[in-house]
Amino acid sequence: MNESEMGYSVGSNPDIFLAYWAMSDALVRAGTCGRNCQFCSSPSQCTYCHPPYFAVNGSCVCDAAYGLGFPTRTGCAPNCVEGEYYNSTAQSCIDCFNEYPNCRSCNSTACTSCQMGFFYHPDSNGNNACQNRCPSGFGEVRNATYINSDNSIFYRDECQPCSMNCRTCIHNICLFCESGFSYF
Repeated sequence: MNESEMGYSVGSNPDIFLAYWAMSDALVRAGTCGRNCQFCSSPSQCTYCHPPYFAVNGSCVCDAAYGLGFPTRTGCAPNCVEGEYYNSTAQSCIDCFNEYPNCRSCNSTACTSCQMGFFYHPDSNGNNACQNRCPSGFGEVRNATYINSDNSIFYRDECQPCSMNCRTCIHNICLFCESGFSYF
């Protein structure tokens, strides 16, 4: 039974408010609130769930539509903010910058875009990294367009290979040729 069915508001009377939360607290302590439920008004009526679960019609759900989590094989993972990724081992959101210097967004295996002023390019070990300038033979390309697996579009500044025999380029326009070559 909710407040409107009782005919009064819990918030309108301090004694009723305290009794309501005392009852809810007793249900929680007795372990009768149900899985992932933090507060309930009855064993089958959850009013507040443990994050990232969300109370919907008395049950705790994990659904990206509510903006708090997404289902995984083992439960519910929180929706991480931009600049974080979900680490299933740690069961928490990890800051990309701590994992990958100068990185703006990432996943569990690599940086996917860099902070402003840095260019996405593999480092000398072949790992994706954010460089402050492109190496010889690569040119700076701003706002390169890509499509994610969910069909959303994202942009990143990156280093792309110059055309053959070009040492320095911007957007694949050769500015300086390799030694022994010239452009006309």
